[in-house]
This record gives sequence, structure tokens and C-alpha cells, in this order.
Amino acid sequence: MFMEECYILPGKKMRNLRVIIFLVAIVLFYCEGKKLPLPTYTPDIRGNTSPVEPYEPIPADGSTDQPVNLTLSWKCYDPEDDLIKYDVYFGTDTSVLELIAENNPDTFCVLDSLENETKYYWKVNAKDLYGMQVLGPIWSFITISKINNPPQVFIDNPADGSSFYRGEMIDFTGHGIDPEDGNLPDTSLYWSSDINGFLHQGSSFSINTLKAGTHTITLKGKDSKGVESTVQIQITIMIPPPTPPTVEIKFPSQDYMIFLEGQNINFQAEGYDPYETLLDSVFAWSSDIDGFLGNGKNLSVNSLHTGTHHIILTVTDGEGFQVSDTVIVSIASPTNQVPEACFYFTNRVILSSGSSGKLVTLDAGYSYDSEDQNNLLFKWDLNNDGIWDTEYIEESVISFELNLSNDVNYVKLLVRDQQGGMDSTLRIVPEMVYIPAGSFIRGSDPDEGNPDERPEKEISISDFYIDKFEVTNAQYTYFLNDGNSEHYYFEMKIEENSSGKFMPVKGWENFPVSYINWFDAKAYLIWLSKKTGLNYRLPTEAEWEKAARGGIYLDSSGSVSNPLPERIYPWGNNFETNIAHYSGNLSEFPTTAPSGYYNGKSPYGVFDLAGNVSEWVSDWYSDKYYSTAQPIDPEGPETGFYRVIRGGSFESDADQLRVAKRESFLPGMRGATNGFRCVLKY
Repeated sequence: MFMEECYILPGKKMRNLRVIIFLVAIVLFYCEGKKLPLPTYTPDIRGNTSPVEPYEPIPADGSTDQPVNLTLSWKCYDPEDDLIKYDVYFGTDTSVLELIAENNPDTFCVLDSLENETKYYWKVNAKDLYGMQVLGPIWSFITISKINNPPQVFIDNPADGSSFYRGEMIDFTGHGIDPEDGNLPDTSLYWSSDINGFLHQGSSFSINTLKAGTHTITLKGKDSKGVESTVQIQITIMIPPPTPPTVEIKFPSQDYMIFLEGQNINFQAEGYDPYETLLDSVFAWSSDIDGFLGNGKNLSVNSLHTGTHHIILTVTDGEGFQVSDTVIVSIASPTNQVPEACFYFTNRVILSSGSSGKLVTLDAGYSYDSEDQNNLLFKWDLNNDGIWDTEYIEESVISFELNLSNDVNYVKLLVRDQQGGMDSTLRIVPEMVYIPAGSFIRGSDPDEGNPDERPEKEISISDFYIDKFEVTNAQYTYFLNDGNSEHYYFEMKIEENSSGKFMPVKGWENFPVSYINWFDAKAYLIWLSKKTGLNYRLPTEAEWEKAARGGIYLDSSGSVSNPLPERIYPWGNNFETNIAHYSGNLSEFPTTAPSGYYNGKSPYGVFDLAGNVSEWVSDWYSDKYYSTAQPIDPEGPETGFYRVIRGGSFESDADQLRVAKRESFLPGMRGATNGFRCVLKY
């Protein structure tokens, strides 16, 4: 009866059938567990109908301009109010729609990140709890076209409201950014002025031809789809006040150039006026000696008289502005003998604290002119930077404070006679380096060096100053000219002029003096001590080696350690061919090289302790001395036959440049490789 009722009363009464099915399932489960015979009843669901076909899709079928992130939705119901589940299919091809939601209990489905301007197809199949299914129709929609945002353009320079004078160069810079394309290329940027019209295509340009007035400057940017944006600023171009022309004498290019009487001089000039072209007729040349010379930008003259001329170029423009430039030239007699420039440092520069404000006295009184000795003029460049630090002065002895900014510093002197004859000379600044008190490692290990370099031992040395460079030819001539001519040797790069004065051979002023014997060096130091009132002497052998190798500590307080206290060469343990002047490096200088030319300096900054010239020290030589020497300030054996000479020379090989290498010579021996340097002990 219940079953009949369920069958003949489909619709809501079918719910009773579902209850019966549920109860049957429980009975089946129970019977299976108890091993009871299973019932054979099968419910009859005839009369159940499938859900209706889904309808009212959103987006509507065939709709356009749909967003790329959206929710699909539809309507559907089951005539028996059964629970409905949905299979959703989606894609761009009706033949291969992809199942994107299976057994979905909801009547919607969320989609995102769809492609712009794309036609999509979808359908929904509905099925009830009993598998009764209905296939939905295929719907479609088209997504919205991609939004093209306009570009943004910016004027970076000049600033809005800026003012300029007419003719002034103005730098314009700008840029553009498009949300879709990124940075706009130069070909998409266009500049224009409401007064001058089109100006430029590109991100930057410079212009000085804008007309007077207030300009609206427009920068237009265009993206790849032709969408444009603009930005504008206003700038004002003012009429400048009256401006005088400018003029410059280009040749002669510097003061005191020398020309011979009757020689043709081609004077040359340049001039500029912002409002007019300067004609040759407005350029007027004159001399303070010979008067008016002629007109023209370029003027050739061969009639200047002997003497020092102030050549004046005057330019007068159409508005009456007048400007001038002056150059000094010397017209010399063809028979005039030019002077010989020479000067000396009367004191050494002691580098004890810093490198600025070092007072030195310069004596140019040894400069020589056979015709005009008492009327020489002197001009100084104290840093050799090409800028004269004085005008011409009559005083031959002056004192200056030097700023020593380089490892090797020079002073230049220019000497001029009354007929315009000139000569110059360059001298290295004689600096002295401080060597602090403390211990150092002297000698060589048993498996290194030569027997006379052993034993290796720690030696304590008091502080002292030592020459940064070897004594030069120029410094030695100061000694010779001060009553010490007996210490001259003809092989030196020093010569005697017609007045009986010793002068370095031109170009050899800053090379180390050579052909020095031990007695020459000793006499020089006695003379220098008397000249200055200070205690100059030759270094002891131990002082020399400490200056070359460095102490265990490199400062007085013991806070700066020597990274290589047993170094082989002044610069370190590895031999480098290009930082010392020795037998393997003579292509540029076959004999000696300029002092400080090679950079193989010691830890204290002392140059040429390896190579160039060998250096006399004060000690007598003994091959057994190191085994008996006292450990504090040793001064060498009391007597001997040979004197020690250290450092090797331009004739030496690499082994002879070692800081521990010892050599000895007869003290009276002269040689092309023998020189020296000074020590100062307070």
C-alpha cells in the first residue's frame, strides 16, 4: 500500500520513497553484519523527472564588453525539488569546452583573469540526486577591449617660470611614461613654442635662438596607439642689457716670449660680440715702445725694436664698447747672450709633521748673464704646476712656504735679462724623512744572502732624518761654488762656465751626482753643517738599512707594525723590474736616472735606496763585524781599509739591490756609480 502510494503519487510523496530507500540501506547493512539473508526489494522510482534546462544566463547569451573578472550565474529548478548539482563547461572553442566545475551545488561560478577582446563559450548541465540529467544550451559572451590609458609627459628642465636672456643657451630635458608601453622613445616626444613654433623631436636638446617674450613651451607625447598627452611650462626670454665684446690674444700665447729683432711675428686674436660680427677693422694693435702697429684679427709685424714690449690689442664695437688684451714680448738683439738660470735651496725641507707650510729659502744669485749680470729678473713657480706664483722680481734671494702635495716636488725658476733673453731651470725639493727610534732586523738568515750579512739580529736605532732623494748634481754645485772646487771631478755631469762658476749640465740638474768618493761626501756634509748650523753627516750602515727595510714598528709609539720587517727590497719581497733603476732597466736612462723617477720607495717613503747610484755610509767595512757589533746604535769598526757602500746602482743586478747586501770600496775611489745622501741628527 505504501509503495503503491509512493508510485501513484509522484511529486511530494516521492519523499516517502526516499525514506524507504534509506531504511532499506540500513537493513541491508544490518543483515550483512549478522549474516542474515538480504531482502530482495528494489524501490520503483518511475515518475521522477530531470531538472529543467538551465536558463537566464549571466552574462546574457551573446553579450559584449564583459569584464575580465566576472561571475557566471544561471537559473534552474527540479520539478520534484530534488537537490541539483551542475557541471560547468567553459572555453573559447565550442568543440573543446573544458569542465571547470563538477557537481557544483551553486548556480554560479567565479572566473578571473580572462583575456581582453575574446569570445568565450559556456554551458551548464544539471542533474538531480538520482542522476537524471539535462544538457544546457551553449551560451557566449565577449570580454571588453583592453583599456588604453594615455601617456604621461614631464618637463624636467627648465623649471616653470624660468627666465633667460636672449641668446643664452637653454637646456631642455623631458620624458614620457605610458602605462602600457613604458618609457616613450625619443621619436614620440615633440617640443614646440607658441612663439618659435616646432623646436625639437626627442627627450633633450639645447637652443639659444628663442625670440624675446614669454613662451609657452609644450612637450607632447604619443603612445603606440596614437593617444597623446601634453605638458606645458612658461619661460621668459629677456632682452639682455648691452654687453661689451670679448677679445683674447691667441699668439703670442704667453708673456715674455722671445723674438729676434727683425723676426716676423704673426699676432693672432679672437673676439666675440653677441650682437654683431666683429670686422678686422675694429681690432687695433699697438706697442708701448713702437706705437700703433696696425688693424686686423691677425697682424704680421717685423719692425719691433729691441726691448720688452707691452703689445696692446683694442677692440671697439658698434655700440662704443671698448675692450683690450695685453701680451708682453721681448725683442732681443741677434747677438744677445741669454742668461743661465741657476738657484739653490739654502736649507733642506724637514718632513716631521705634515707637508704644508714648509719654509725654504731660494737663492738665484748664481744665475749668470755675460752681458747683463746685474739686471736680471726672476720669476718663480713654486709647485711646478704651470702657474707662476710671482711676477718678475729683482730680488735673487727669497723665502717661501711650500705646500708639498706630491711624492716628488719641484720648484721652477725663470730668469730674464733686459733684452728679453730668458732661461729656466727646474729643481727637485730636497726633502728629509723622519725615521723614528726603535728596533729593526738587520742582516740575513743563514740560508740567505752572503756570510758578511750574518747573523741576522735585532738592532735598536735612535731617531734621525734622512734625505728622501740622493744628493743631486744641482745640490752638489752649490757646494763646489762655495769654495770647494777641489772636490770637482771632470766626469761629473757638472761644467764650469765662462765666469768660473760650476753649473749642472743642462737637463742633468736633478740626477744624482756621481763620481763621488767617500772624502767628497764627508766634505760636503761638513760644509752643509757649517752653512746651516745643523748636524749633517753620512748615515751609519745600520741607519741606512733601517731606512731601507723599516723598523719592527714604523712609528714612534709602536702602534703601526711593519708588515714585512725582514723584507728583501725596500718595497717588499718580490723584485719588480720597473720600480728601480738597475742593469735590467736601462733603456730610458743608460746611466743614472732622475732622482725619484722610479717608485720603489721604502716603508718610510725614501726613494732610490735600491739602484741608481750606490751610497757611501760612514762605517769602515769588516766581514765579521755583524757578529761582534753592539745592538744599540752601532757605528761600525773603529778602523779599517775599506768603507761600506750600500744600495747597488744602475750597473747592479737584482741580488745587489737587496737591503741587506753589503759592498765596500777604498774611500778615495771614484766611480760612475758612487753617490751619497745625508742624515740629520738633532
